[in-house]
Amino acid sequence: MNIQFAPGARLVIENANTQGQQGGRLTLKGTTLTAANLCGTGSMWLGVEVWGNKTLPQGSLGNSTQGRLIMMNSATTSSKIEHAQIGILVSKRPEYFLPGDECQSFPLVSTTGFDNNRNGGIISLTNAIIINNTTGIYFRPYVAPSLTVNKSSINRSDLIWDDNYRGNTLNYHVYLMRVKGISLQADNFYNNITSAGITALFNQGIGVYSDNANFSVLSICNTTAPPPVGGSCANYTRSTFKNLKVGVTAINLNNFTFQINRCDFTNCQGGVVSLITNNQRITENNFYTREISTTSSNPTDYGSGIVLNKAKGYKIEENMFTETNALNVPSETYGVYLISSGTLHNEVYKNLFYSLRVGGKSDLINGSTVPVVGPATIPTTGLQYICNTFRDPIAKTDIFVNKGPIDYHQGYIVTSGTVAQARNAAARNIFSLFNENQTLLDDHDITVIDPQPISYVYLNSSVQNPDNVSPNVSTTLQTILNPYTVISPSQSMCPSKLNVLTPTLNVVNLFNKKNELEQIIDGGNSSDLKEELLVSNLPYSVVSPYSPYLSDDILISFLASSATNEQKSIILSAQTPLPSAVKENILNSSLPQPIKHELLRTTGDSPMEKLSIEISQAASAFQAAFNNKLSEL
Repeated sequence: MNIQFAPGARLVIENANTQGQQGGRLTLKGTTLTAANLCGTGSMWLGVEVWGNKTLPQGSLGNSTQGRLIMMNSATTSSKIEHAQIGILVSKRPEYFLPGDECQSFPLVSTTGFDNNRNGGIISLTNAIIINNTTGIYFRPYVAPSLTVNKSSINRSDLIWDDNYRGNTLNYHVYLMRVKGISLQADNFYNNITSAGITALFNQGIGVYSDNANFSVLSICNTTAPPPVGGSCANYTRSTFKNLKVGVTAINLNNFTFQINRCDFTNCQGGVVSLITNNQRITENNFYTREISTTSSNPTDYGSGIVLNKAKGYKIEENMFTETNALNVPSETYGVYLISSGTLHNEVYKNLFYSLRVGGKSDLINGSTVPVVGPATIPTTGLQYICNTFRDPIAKTDIFVNKGPIDYHQGYIVTSGTVAQARNAAARNIFSLFNENQTLLDDHDITVIDPQPISYVYLNSSVQNPDNVSPNVSTTLQTILNPYTVISPSQSMCPSKLNVLTPTLNVVNLFNKKNELEQIIDGGNSSDLKEELLVSNLPYSVVSPYSPYLSDDILISFLASSATNEQKSIILSAQTPLPSAVKENILNSSLPQPIKHELLRTTGDSPMEKLSIEISQAASAFQAAFNNKLSEL
């Protein structure tokens, strides 16, 4: 059945006004809703409006006061909505009369404003086709009074623009505004407009745009029987994004987040672009990023699989990043581009990068600050690259730290414990090249523009040894001292973390361990210890109970105290090798030259360095577990 609507017309599915009454319900099977060519072949109608009541719950698809649109189709017979300004609006456009003409027979309909009191309708799409609409589906703000997830779903449907599109601009296939729990599964989001069509619309448009919404874009398991608990599905239909400006864009100023799993992003300039959103899960996706030939310094002009700006607690795991190789031009393409994710632990884990300009790039603050020179005696956290594979060709560098730090610890030096513990503490990345020409490919493994140093810990393998890095990257082969053992890789060193639930007790235990270790430094209260030190006549007695785990600030204050030179030598010697700030104060102090020489010449790892590594490892483990727990809720 083909139903044509005049330009400016709309199809309304009304809601009921009282809870207990049934709202309107329209079921489409093998039906096309389109625009009549009454005003020429370029005509567009307004589309379907599914009205709701924002103050009432949604109930169920079969029993609800809200308006409901159901497109129930088979794999061979699909319903279609096409040539509308908004294919499906889950809200109401307000009506109005022209001033001075209140007696006209029919009110006019606003094409720009919305009546948010009528939000909350339900749509259920299966094997539907939403094609050549300026915006395909638009959800206006609605969160159920009981905070339950939205009942709407879009499954196995095609959302497409092609050369028959009648508009001049492309907006979004799906626009989600402040809704909770929208599920999109095994859908196709395409721009099939050819360069011979409307040139300005070629490779443009956004697949899913989220404005402070909670949503998921997932695959569907095709097996009849669900996989067993803990098992996996052998046959999935993935969601796909193709030929778009951006596949998924998410901006969140609330606590809502999103999940994207087992999707394919092909020839999109940006696969997933997120601003401010926290705890997003982006896992098991394939990103075939469009090559962009550009000399621009603006990141929005680059091609990137994932761009996260001001995101925290994210999970980027087991994805594949590469180029489309459609243009075969020198291009700015990145696998992941991470901006301002803060100083807490974040992780890029077990992903594959190849045929890119840069594997992983970071900008601005993505980790704790440590001294530029000298040992890092303070605990650090931040962005870590763990268990990733960088495969040749990568044109510029595998890991690129541009402006601002990532975590100082890319892996942790462990000199005792079991082989498995030492192995798991290393970074375990595989680099795209080894023994390469370092003149032609300068700093190809790890490039660090920021002056802050990085400590990288690797296993005994040529492909895991970053042998071509920036000068401020120190590399350490993981070894156990007693008995002396060089730690090599193993096949099971990078297990999958997906579908592994985090026990709440684990989170609590890791938090307690982190706190216990932190209490060791300065006795757990640096400000009180410093205040006591400044007023005491017995400064040695004040600090000695907490040696050799004293912070730089306490050591510098102690150095300036009334303690004897012998007492100062005892406390400071226990902390050697000393941080740069403390060394500078020693050089300018009145200590005898032999004591200065002895304090400044010591090398190796200080007790504070070893403790700071333990605290950093515990803090990162806690934050990772905490992030996982949040994303499971």
